[in-house]
Amino acid sequence: MLRKREEALRDSAFLLRESQRIGQLGGWHADPIRNTVMWTEGVYEITELPLDFRPDLETALDAYLPDSRERVVASLTGAIQTGKSFSIQVQVRGAQSGMNKWCELRGFPHYDAEGRIDHLTGTLQDISERKQLEDVLRKSEQHFRTFFERSMIGMAETSPEKGWIEVNDRLCEMLGYSMDELARMSWAEITHPDDLAADVAQFNRVLAGEIDEYTLDKRFIHRDGHVVFTQLALRCVRRENGTVEYFVALLDDISWRKQAEIELLQHRDHLEE
Repeated sequence: MLRKREEALRDSAFLLRESQRIGQLGGWHADPIRNTVMWTEGVYEITELPLDFRPDLETALDAYLPDSRERVVASLTGAIQTGKSFSIQVQVRGAQSGMNKWCELRGFPHYDAEGRIDHLTGTLQDISERKQLEDVLRKSEQHFRTFFERSMIGMAETSPEKGWIEVNDRLCEMLGYSMDELARMSWAEITHPDDLAADVAQFNRVLAGEIDEYTLDKRFIHRDGHVVFTQLALRCVRRENGTVEYFVALLDDISWRKQAEIELLQHRDHLEE
């Protein structure tokens, strides 16, 4: 029985170490009354401090960059005073590599038999890779937003119900409507009647899952009543279950080209007379 219990403990300890290693996670225990701190191996790996290092409250805080240290102190103090847990993002400097690492620090207060907070436990997780990915996504979104807002062509997100979700300034300029006005309309309302059926037919094929995108020449009715010739390219974004979440539409004003074609045909007709 004792051997089985020892084996179970070893297995549990191995599982804990592996879980912390894979998750880049460590655990900690802080006793503010006795000024003691205990770390699991995961915290030592993140801070890159030797396993024989025995921190107290002051030296444990030295692992954090100055700005983060202030936030850690404030969070620990707040947890002790209010009894509320906390979760903050902080930066740790690796003792060996000198690299700054983004970490998520969580803390949970614990009470003694008399209802007083006598210690805290928590976790420290290295989230540097996640922060890097978030930074890449943020920059990508900023670039897309700049392209969307300053594009020379009309751009929009539309709903499966044919409503305008978001439009750029160029599209508003092309159609003569403000963003607020378009938000209260569907694109079908300002489509030239003779072009509506062809557009809806392709749109319904996307909704049915037959295609994901289509391109066609299409006329819109400007707010002042004149016809705007466009080349429409539309592509859907689907949910995991295959249904359409929204559409991305690109509209290029080709009125000048259509007008040139009309004038050329008229000129040819005149010559043939």
